[in-house]
Order: sequence, then C-alpha cells, then structure tokens
Amino acid sequence: MSIKPAKTRGRRLNADEQIEAAITSGLAENSSSIDCNPVRSKLAPKSKLKYDSEYHMWEAYERKFPGADPRTMQCMKHFAEVVGRSTVGRLDEGGMATVKTVQNKVRVFMSQWERENHQTIPPKVHKSMRPYIQDYLRHEIPLSEAEKAPTFLTIQNYLEMEELLWQKDYHNYDHEGSRVDLSALLKMHCYSSARLQEICQAKYKVRYTPEVEKDNNPSANQPTGPRLHGVMERWRARN
Repeated sequence: MSIKPAKTRGRRLNADEQIEAAITSGLAENSSSIDCNPVRSKLAPKSKLKYDSEYHMWEAYERKFPGADPRTMQCMKHFAEVVGRSTVGRLDEGGMATVKTVQNKVRVFMSQWERENHQTIPPKVHKSMRPYIQDYLRHEIPLSEAEKAPTFLTIQNYLEMEELLWQKDYHNYDHEGSRVDLSALLKMHCYSSARLQEICQAKYKVRYTPEVEKDNNPSANQPTGPRLHGVMERWRARN
C-alpha cells in the first residue's frame, strides 16, 4: 500500500512530505519508546548453546566473586585463568586444555557478556586476552599447544566422489555437460580456498556431509564417500 497522499501521485515527495507520510503510516512522533540497546546479529541455535554455556560459567564466577566486572583488566585476566584451569582438554593425554580452546572460550564469553548486558568491554581488554593466554597462562597453568590433526581428502575419497557423480548419480540432467560443471565445483571445493557460495552467487550455504546410497542390493546400504550438498544440490536442480 502506498503511503503517498492521492494529491501527490505522479510526483516525488519532498523531504518534509516524506517525514509527514512516515508519521501518517504509524511512525512514533518521538523516539523515547525505542530502547537504546545496541543491536547484534542473532546467533544460530548451536552457537547460542555454546555462548550460553560460557555465560553460565561467568554467573558462577560472579557468585563466588561478587562485584566482578569483566570491563577491568584484572578481572578478565583472573576469569581467563579460571577458564584455563577448569577446562578439561581432549587432545592432551593429561587433560590439559589447549591455548586455542581457552582463547576461544574467553572470546565467546566476552561477546556474550556484551550481548546480555548491552555494554562494551574496552578494546584494550579484548585485545589483551589472546596474548595473555598465549604468552602467560600457557606457562603459568600450564596449557597445551596441541592442535587437532588436519584431515585431508584421500585418493580413495576422490575416486568414490567422482564415481558417485559420473556412474551412480541418477539425476536426469537437462544437459550432461552439467556433470562437468559439478566435477569442477567439487575440485574447487576440495583443492582450493575458493568459496562455492560466492562462485555460484548463491544465497544458501554449503554443507559437507557423508552420503549413504543403496547399491544393487536394495536391502543393503554402503557408504559411497563424501558428497556436497547445498550448492551442489541447487546447481543440479537447475540443470
């Protein structure tokens, strides 16, 4: 529905008329009813669980140390040490938390504290936590520098992926040349830092999961290697 008065149809509203039109369509005449809290992006459901968990840790810390304020350098350093000493690591045989794990948990906490309290932790405190954990707490607690071993696409994975695309993908393509495009996208995903979402100018996300498909025996399932979803499925649906 247009907000332009009938007499103004056919010409553009000037600035004063635009303000009046906005008020006529329901705009409050003063901003006192609007909250002054900063607006942050909404967290994904899984991320929200992680952020809430770190904030619960802070609430327990506050109960133990009343008056704690993460906007102060001393408090944040103390809380970072609490996180480092209480986190059980998975990569170290002795159960030590890793430097990266503690850095991530502290970063998540600071972000969630700002969300919950609508206040800002000073940049100098934010920026100090990462080197403080890396250069001081790593030796003081101590923390492990172990990192999870990277995973790679094996030759067998690659063969199964191409076999699935060229021999076991029963989608009825309008143009068989589309398989060439899909094969190129798979190679870019696996062997380069290219983002398929940007290459395809897509608004949906890429999800990379193992796929299970039936072989010639309908009663049995066998894994056929990794398969791309999201971009790949939408691309295939158009061809």
